[in-house]
Amino acid sequence: MTDDSIAITNLNLDGNKITGFPDFLTNIGIAFQQSGFYLRLNSKYVGDFYSDNYDEKLNNYLTQYPGFVDYSDNLNEAYFVSDVFLSYEFSLINFLNPWKVYLQVNNIFDNLYSAYAIGKEFFPAAERNWLAEFKLDYKLCVSVPLWLIIFTTETQRHKEIRKQIT
Repeated sequence: MTDDSIAITNLNLDGNKITGFPDFLTNIGIAFQQSGFYLRLNSKYVGDFYSDNYDEKLNNYLTQYPGFVDYSDNLNEAYFVSDVFLSYEFSLINFLNPWKVYLQVNNIFDNLYSAYAIGKEFFPAAERNWLAEFKLDYKLCVSVPLWLIIFTTETQRHKEIRKQIT
């Protein structure tokens, strides 16, 4: 073990920020609903955060202990992202429940950003993406034969009688 490796294992991280926690984080949303129409807009701002526990002191540590890590950038930059969700509910045929159409668009401004980082690894978030759904529910009338109901009822009654006897 060299003197440098001993010094590195005793690296003082007091006062440094914890990895992955921004100083500022906020979420905001607004929704509107009327006559079967629903709209929701969500936005999130995440402030700068560091990918390791060396925070802004990384370059100082690299000067003191050259090569103790193989990267010099540990700042995950702040980002702002917004998503929108739309739905519409309507009826066409009386025996059917209302039909629903959904559309969700994530990262509507198509921002390129890193959502997470560990050490020198920065993980990009998804670019703009969307999801659409059409939902149709229908009422199903099922007739159950009378003998099945009687049989089930008798079986349950027999179980209760057996519990009382034992």
